[in-house]
Amino acid sequence: MRQTHALTPSHALASTSNTTTRRTEGDLSNMSFSFIDSPGACFVRWGDPTARDVAQTFLRVRAAADTYGMPVAYVSYVPATTPPPHPSVCAYLSRIAPRLSTVCSSVYFVLEGSGFHVARKRGVLLTAFSTVQQHRKYVVCRDCGEVYQHAPSQEMNALRLVLIRARETGLWDGGLRRRLPSTSRPPSWLPAPSC
Repeated sequence: MRQTHALTPSHALASTSNTTTRRTEGDLSNMSFSFIDSPGACFVRWGDPTARDVAQTFLRVRAAADTYGMPVAYVSYVPATTPPPHPSVCAYLSRIAPRLSTVCSSVYFVLEGSGFHVARKRGVLLTAFSTVQQHRKYVVCRDCGEVYQHAPSQEMNALRLVLIRARETGLWDGGLRRRLPSTSRPPSWLPAPSC
């Protein structure tokens, strides 16, 4: 599995967004995005990206599909604290959305939180992906655990691997702190390993 991060504060991205750096504790608050891929799936955690960051992410998703020789399931995770995207990012996302559908078998938009900010983020997605052919699967979820409820069986293992890796690297807490006491068994939505 590969993992990359763009950790430059969003106001300084114009000149340095090609830089990727290893994440250290506390950096999640100022990153523009962090990307992980595994065979058959990609995961990105968004901070406050620029259009250039969206382009870099698309190139990484396309490279993963080429590397693994198949369209990938793509999980786009937006924490509740992430601000709605800048209008230039929205416009670029609308232009790139049709190309994303060619390299992804399914796209899962995980928008945590509630209220006006989440409604704005959903509106951005609706606008960007309204022109994309409906034969691809686009799903908006409240948390990463909900991805499993919508995933077809052939994507389940790939999604499981990439979400476990995202949880292990601190990009997503897995909801385990909210859902389980520390001594409980794994959540029911987490499929058992197929050994």
